[in-house]
Amino acid sequence: MKLSTPLPPIFSILIMLFDYQELLHNSTFCIIPRGRRLGSFRFLEALQAACIPVLLSNGWELPFSEVIDWSKSAIVGDERLLLQIPSTVRCLPSDKILAFQQQTQFLWEAYFSSVEKIVQTTLEIIKDRIFHQESRPRFLWNTLPGGLLALPEFSTHLNDFPFYYLQQGSNPSGKFTAFIRAVSPVVSLSQPILKIIQAVSRSQYCAQVSDRFLPYSAIETDAVLSLDEHTSLSTSEVDFAFGVWRSFPDRIVGFPMRSHFWDAGKSQWSYTSKWTNEFSMSAPPSNGNLHFSQRQECVNQFATWFGYMPLVHSQFRLDPVLFKDQVSVLRKKYRHLERD
Repeated sequence: MKLSTPLPPIFSILIMLFDYQELLHNSTFCIIPRGRRLGSFRFLEALQAACIPVLLSNGWELPFSEVIDWSKSAIVGDERLLLQIPSTVRCLPSDKILAFQQQTQFLWEAYFSSVEKIVQTTLEIIKDRIFHQESRPRFLWNTLPGGLLALPEFSTHLNDFPFYYLQQGSNPSGKFTAFIRAVSPVVSLSQPILKIIQAVSRSQYCAQVSDRFLPYSAIETDAVLSLDEHTSLSTSEVDFAFGVWRSFPDRIVGFPMRSHFWDAGKSQWSYTSKWTNEFSMSAPPSNGNLHFSQRQECVNQFATWFGYMPLVHSQFRLDPVLFKDQVSVLRKKYRHLERD
């Protein structure tokens, strides 16, 4: 913004002391008055910063309100009752404030973070209007991962989406289907493929083991365990991994962790499959140097498309309670895990 007249000293000092973006990200509530029209671009700024919007624009129809429940992420005030706003926000408990902030981040990332997502959301809403019989329930639009990822072509029933099990008070089934990819012929009883079949089939949670992908209609379990013939796992590890998945049915559990790093000597990004607790991607085991070089090329191509490296490192590991603690093995649920 360019001003034709110099600012008074007091305003110059205020501009130097306060950074707008910093204030926005450090604020819990953001007042959003009407702009030149009913709406204001400050609304999207507040969503992006996880600042709960407090709307003061009577008659404003919020974006995508046909499918988005804004009562879970924004406070709608009355322009005529401006002085009541402070008492209204003070009455909100801390857990509800956190839920509002989390919802603002979800809505921003799912529907407003780019022009492409805004356009796609608009088109999907129009499609739901036209094909009403296959339209998504409002619940799907307002819950992770969002309406754009829950395709009605697949299903409109919430039970078909594992993301929503826990939120509906339901639990996934207590069994899993195992798929073991095998390409090498069995010529010896000591081959790894036979050991992994035995380990998986001995699990109390295993419903069936197959060497080929089954049609979706033929899979009777919510969980599918996918393994390579060279995988080395014990029955205790399989049981523990399935127990973890039942607690987090919206997550992939036990995936092969891979990572990237900057190779200063070659001035390019490199790919590594070293076993650590830090990862930035998931990929099946590679067979030989050709696969490794292809993946390394893919990582650099990925960074070229974005103009920067979009992969982010994460650290996450779950161990059983009392794992490797100096206590009696009889107190441990997975007592064979440390010995397998």
